[in-house]
Amino acid sequence: MIDYKRFNDVELLGMLKASDRRAYTEIYNRYHYLLLNHAYKKLRDEELAKDVIQELFAGLWMRREQEINSTNLAGYLYTIARNKILDIFAHQKVRSNYVETSLQDFALHNSYSNTDHLIREKEFMIYIEREIQALPKKMREIFELSRKGNLTHKEIAAKLDTSEHNVSKQISNAIKILRKKTDIFILIYFLYGPF
Repeated sequence: MIDYKRFNDVELLGMLKASDRRAYTEIYNRYHYLLLNHAYKKLRDEELAKDVIQELFAGLWMRREQEINSTNLAGYLYTIARNKILDIFAHQKVRSNYVETSLQDFALHNSYSNTDHLIREKEFMIYIEREIQALPKKMREIFELSRKGNLTHKEIAAKLDTSEHNVSKQISNAIKILRKKTDIFILIYFLYGPF
């Protein structure tokens, strides 16, 4: 059995071009950890660093038969990693600038048109109604009697043959659930627009 560890990078690269999987595995074993460490130091995000390196090695295999004009495999791999990391930084900067600009524009000019505002309000009301319908049955019934039926806690308790304390607790829990859901919806909607 051939020991691929004894081959230098140029030899491994030649074997990789010939679709030698064991040469590819040796290149992976030789450089994976070093590249992952490098990516993590730059990105400070372990999962993102893993994604970058996984994409790098997948791309290396996919392009194995193309000309990789390099006698310095380590330098070649580091250059690919660096470019992928720079792409991520550029994308994050563009997204950050977009969010910042959108927030400033909204704060300074309240630039959303009246029509856009009405559409968003309607979509938000549909979303809230969907979330109300997703509440547990008893909680939903109590909440709807309170908010849509405008009944007092005492009237609801009498109608459903339960205590006012239970009515109060169910409404409070419903509001907590809906608040969590709507806070997330508002944030996502504001940052990324309609679904």
